[in-house]
Formats: sequence, structure tokens, C-alpha cells
Amino acid sequence: MTDNPKSPIDAKIDRIAEQVDAIAHFVGRAAELQVQTQIKLDQMAEAMREYQESADRRIDRLIDTSERYQQNLDQRIDRFIVASEQQQQRMDQRIEQLVSASERQQQSIDGYREMALAQQKTAQDLINLVTMLTSQVA
Repeated sequence: MTDNPKSPIDAKIDRIAEQVDAIAHFVGRAAELQVQTQIKLDQMAEAMREYQESADRRIDRLIDTSERYQQNLDQRIDRFIVASEQQQQRMDQRIEQLVSASERQQQSIDGYREMALAQQKTAQDLINLVTMLTSQVA
């Protein structure tokens, strides 16, 4: 058989067919890349969702821990305030006791002073009496 030269129309049809094949190949490759890209995007979205869930759980744990620490701190502060108030009451009572004791001591001192003044007056009266008696005897 002999090769018949192709007619110009057949040559154009062949070129168009090659171009259509190239375009179809390009479109197929683009579609394949789009599917792969979508798969990667879906995987990334799933990974981000899992990461967000993990981060949310960690944040919740941190909040819980922080709340427990805050409650513990509040309890300690409350206990400190109560202890401080009790100590202040004890100090106030002790001060009252000391003031009362000091007042009693002052009253005792004042009583002793009055007794000493009375004894001094009595002694002076005795001296005066002895002096008068001595002068009468002499």
C-alpha cells in the first residue's frame, strides 16, 4: 500500500485532534491537581480542627487549674484574715489586761503614797509632841 499524502483538511483535523488531546490532557491534569489540592485542604482542615479541639481542651484545663489556684488562694487569704483578726483580738485583750493591771498598780501606788503621807504626818505629829513634852520637862 502506498501512503497517500494527507489532504490539508486531514492535516488540520489531525492538528486539531492533537490540540484537543493536549487540552484534554491539561484539563485532566488540572482536575487531578484540583482533587489532590482539595484532599490536602481537607486534611489540613481536619488537622486544624483537631489542633483547635486540643487547644480548647488545654485552655479548659488551664482555666480549671487557674480557678482551683484562685480558690486555694482565696481560702488562704480568708484563713489569714481570720487568724489576723483573732490575733488582733488577743492583742487587744492583752492590752486591756495590761491597762487594767497598770491602773490597779497606780491605785496601789496612790494608796501607798497616801499611807506614806499619813505616816509622815503621824511621825511629824509625834516629833512635835515629843518636842513639846521635852520642852515642858526641861
